[in-house]
Amino acid sequence: MIFIAGKAERKPSPGERLIDRAFLSGFKKQHGMRRADFYTAMIVSAALEAAEDSCFRGTLPEETGILIAGRFGPQNTTAKFLDELLEYPEDQLLSTAFTLSVHNAAASYAAELLHLTGPVFTMTHNGKTIPEGPLAAVKACLETGYCTRILFLSAQESGYIDENLRRQRGKSSAEAGDPRENVSASLLTIYENESKYGPMDVPGNRTRTEGD
Repeated sequence: MIFIAGKAERKPSPGERLIDRAFLSGFKKQHGMRRADFYTAMIVSAALEAAEDSCFRGTLPEETGILIAGRFGPQNTTAKFLDELLEYPEDQLLSTAFTLSVHNAAASYAAELLHLTGPVFTMTHNGKTIPEGPLAAVKACLETGYCTRILFLSAQESGYIDENLRRQRGKSSAEAGDPRENVSASLLTIYENESKYGPMDVPGNRTRTEGD
């Protein structure tokens, strides 16, 4: 059985579409992430909060894994880098823009700040809810013993792709039903004694105890 050992969620203030940029800027400065983009900052902030919410109080076992299910990934940074490809020769491109356009960048930052050496995955999707693929990957990692704990994050950044899809449909944000930015994090474990919020709703859950 898979249990929820800690969790966190971050959303925009009521009436807003973006997560508070002042908070994210302060978070980046506090944790030495000066060059990180907002997509990375909102994911890492949720990862650290979920770790702190658990019985481990922020210091997770180093073999803990990370899986991020991101809708379109870091779409704004990726678009910025692609625009630079059209404007400048390759030797004049900003290396920072390239490294943060890679979808695993946020997971790498989280692993570094939490001192984790477990497996790291990023799965990108275009749905408004978490698809079955990432959940199946989480279940496979935990039930096969590939890792016994995993930070599972779902993230949605508002930006370039959403705006263009909306423009193509000729609809406003409200009419198109575009989701607001959001990120959620859950620390999942196979050990019932580490559970804080009970079992995760995953088909085929089975109970396991420390030492199995």
